Amino acid sequence: MESHYVRATTSKEYIDGGKTIKDLYDDFKEIQTRNKKETGSYMTYYNIFTKEFNISFFRPKKDMCDLCLSYENSTADQKQGLKEKYDQHHEEKILSRDEKKLDRKNITENNKVVIYDLQAVLQCPRGDSSAFYYKSKLNSYNLTVTELSQTDKKGAFESVHSYFWTESDAKRGAIEIGTCVWKYLEEIGKDAQEPLNIVFYSDNCAGQNKNKFIMTMYMYAVYLFNIQSITHKFMIRGHTQNEADNIHSLIEKEVKKNLKSGPIYTPVQYITLIKNAKKCNPPINIHELTFDSILDLKLLQEEWGFNFGTDESGQNVNWNDIKVLKVTKENPFLFHFKTSYKDENYREVNVRNKRRKMKSVTEITMKAAYTQKQEISANKKMDLKELIAKGLIPSYYASFYNSIL
Repeated sequence: MESHYVRATTSKEYIDGGKTIKDLYDDFKEIQTRNKKETGSYMTYYNIFTKEFNISFFRPKKDMCDLCLSYENSTADQKQGLKEKYDQHHEEKILSRDEKKLDRKNITENNKVVIYDLQAVLQCPRGDSSAFYYKSKLNSYNLTVTELSQTDKKGAFESVHSYFWTESDAKRGAIEIGTCVWKYLEEIGKDAQEPLNIVFYSDNCAGQNKNKFIMTMYMYAVYLFNIQSITHKFMIRGHTQNEADNIHSLIEKEVKKNLKSGPIYTPVQYITLIKNAKKCNPPINIHELTFDSILDLKLLQEEWGFNFGTDESGQNVNWNDIKVLKVTKENPFLFHFKTSYKDENYREVNVRNKRRKMKSVTEITMKAAYTQKQEISANKKMDLKELIAKGLIPSYYASFYNSIL
C-alpha cells in the first residue's frame, strides 16, 4: 500500500496494518508446515522482517508532528538548538487554527469555508481471508469536500461532497484532486446569484494541493464562474487534523460494520457505504468519477501562465513556505501569497508577461486528461486473476475485474 502522505519522499513499502508481525509469522508457519518445510523461530522471522526488508505497517494518517516529537524527546542542550524553529512552528500552528475559527464566524450564504481532504486508500477485495491479505488489491480513492457551518458543533456541516474513483480510471495526483475541486466550484459557482468568496483549507501535500496546477484551476474558476475570490489556507504540517476527518471516520465505521457481515468485493460496495455513512442531514453527496471525467489541468496551466516562481518584486517564490494563496476576479492572471500567518500583506505573482505570446483567455477551454482507462500493474493483475480463478472473488463480481484486467 502507498503511504497516505509521504509516498513522494520515501522508498519505504507499506503493508496493510490489519495483521501484526506475530500474525504474519503464524500464517508463514502454517504454510511451511503444510508444505513440510522448516519454519524457523519467531525471533528470526521478526529480525528479518524488521531489519532486512524496507517494510512498515500502513497507517492511514501521518499527523504525528516530527518536529514536536523531536523537541519533546530532546535533551535540554538539544532543545536550545531547536527552540527557534520549534517556537515559530508552534506559533504558526496556533495562528492557523485561530484563522479558521475567525473564518467560520464570517460564514454567510456567499462566504463559504470549505475543507477538502483525500481519505486513506480503500482497497478491494477486502475481508478476513488471509488470501486477500497477501495479494495486491485494487485501490479506490475518495476525496471529501466539506462545507463548514458557523457552529463548531461536531457533525455540523452545510454540505458534504464525496468524489470517488478507482486506480483503473485515474491516479491521485494534482489533476485528479483539482478535477474534484473544480467540479465542486462549478456546481456552486455557475448558478450563484451573488458573487461568492470561498476559503479552502487543506493539508500541505505539494503533489496534490499546493502546486501551480491547482493554482491555475482557481484562476480559471474565478474568471469563469460567479466567484469573487478563492483563498486557500494550508494547515501546519503535522497538525492537519480537521473537520473532514469526522466524515472519514464515519465512512470507516460504516466499512468496518459491513465487513462483519462479509467481504467487500468491488468498489461499488464502497459507494453504497459512503452514501449510508452519515445518518443525519445533510447526507453525503457522492459523485462517481471515471477516466473521462478527469480534466487536464497541466495543459490548462501551460495555456494560462508560465511564471509561478518569481513575484512582482523579482524575488523567488518558495512554494514549500507558502501558508496562504489567494486569487480574485479583478485580475485572474495574478495570484497572491503569504509565507506566514503573521504577514499583513500579500506578495503578488503575475503568471504572464508581455515577452511571451500566449492564448487569450477566450481561447482556453478545459480538456480531458485521459482517453482510456489506466493500466494497473502486472503484479496486481496476476493476483486479482488468481483470486478469481480460485473462486475467492465470486463469479458474480468477476465481470467487473475482467473489464479492467
